[in-house]
Amino acid sequence: MNLKIKKTGNRPPGPNSDFNLWQPAAFREESRILADQVAQIGADNVCVATVPHVTIPPITRGIMKNLGPFPDGEKHFDLYTRFWIRDDRFDKDRDPRFTKKQAQTIDDHIDGYNKVIRDTAKAHRWKVVDIFKLLDDIGFRRNRAHLRRPLPTPIEDLTTELFRIHPNGKIKSGGLFSLDGVHPTTCGYGLIADEYIKLMQKADPSIRRIDFAELRRWDTLVSNPPLVLDDIMGMLGSFERKFPLLPLAGEVDRLDISSLSDSERPKRPATFVFKGVFGPSSIIKLPLLMGRSPKVRSTTVLCVRRNGKVTMAGDGQVTMGGEVIKHTARKIRRLHDDKILAGFAGSTADALSLFARFEDKLQQYGGNLNRSAVELAKEWRTDKMLRHLEALLLVADKKNSLLISGTGDVIEPDGSVASVGSGGPMAVAAATALVNHTKMSARKIAEEAMRIAGKICIYTNDNLSFEELE
Repeated sequence: MNLKIKKTGNRPPGPNSDFNLWQPAAFREESRILADQVAQIGADNVCVATVPHVTIPPITRGIMKNLGPFPDGEKHFDLYTRFWIRDDRFDKDRDPRFTKKQAQTIDDHIDGYNKVIRDTAKAHRWKVVDIFKLLDDIGFRRNRAHLRRPLPTPIEDLTTELFRIHPNGKIKSGGLFSLDGVHPTTCGYGLIADEYIKLMQKADPSIRRIDFAELRRWDTLVSNPPLVLDDIMGMLGSFERKFPLLPLAGEVDRLDISSLSDSERPKRPATFVFKGVFGPSSIIKLPLLMGRSPKVRSTTVLCVRRNGKVTMAGDGQVTMGGEVIKHTARKIRRLHDDKILAGFAGSTADALSLFARFEDKLQQYGGNLNRSAVELAKEWRTDKMLRHLEALLLVADKKNSLLISGTGDVIEPDGSVASVGSGGPMAVAAATALVNHTKMSARKIAEEAMRIAGKICIYTNDNLSFEELE
């Protein structure tokens, strides 16, 4: 993100160029070519959208040099850095950034593109969908939380900020942009689509406007946020402090290892790779200077059934190599209208992807736990992307508990106790003994068994979270 602007000339540069900022004159020439192609179609109604400012989406985090509030009258922050770096942890000498002047340069060029779009639309009698104005009006940071146009009532609590949630699962900020900070959520795309529909209704009044209440229900990121999102952001912050992240996918190939001894040099640069965590096409690479990457562990989860009640418990520890990097991770959650409990052991990012897939299967098969688990296991094993995910899922409803693995296994435990993770055997042994020899409730058994496991397994702590079904 130490941005170097490379401008084109006044002609379009063609495909596969390394320019990252087009001159408005080159954009005008490309628009002329596009207009000629559209004219050959002979369409009666043509809608063309303007381009939003790049400083509206939360892919970058604006910071003032004095770490103070955003001043009145300003449109740009002094610096822009990675979205997970908080103000109080920003280090101007270490953290990547681009400057206010660079942000202004980019936005000024976008203003030039939009003038070209409006001029071209006027010349050809096209209709302009002003996405630029829409996002400028609802830009949360740019308008200092005072939006220049109201949002539809069902989504009026959503903003263009970075998507964050409270520990209770409620949205803390954001909701109009997805986890990658670039692409809109379903609700965000709905706002854009509604701008198109307003214009299209002039030609065809029968076209329905967006039902934002229904759209929000279908937007699972907004309606059912992932409870482990805070854990991922926390781990990214820990990685960032230990291993400076590279700004671009592929940059790892140019990692400098010249200072390492022969024994320290890996055959090729070792990296953690997070694919699709912050959006379907996002790739974040975390370069490590050692030949072996520390393993990220996240365990233990236990499920206990007794007297018609089901309790699932998870510890809060996340360990990278020999170091504990988080104590309060949440590894269990409710799915499908709170009727299904699910927990994971393994990679947090991978488990997050699997939770989303599993919830899709539950919706597809009407909440049928067994069928959904089997279909997820089949897809997990055969899909060329999913089969690289490293996690184990433990899922339960009122009647059944199942273990799901990436090898295609769906296992229903024999007894009333099941567990996953490195502390699982200890937790199962303790819980089984308590089930057989005490009259304790499912909740009490789960709590005591997890505490016993935490005293034995170094990857398990006693910071416990619980979910229950009755």
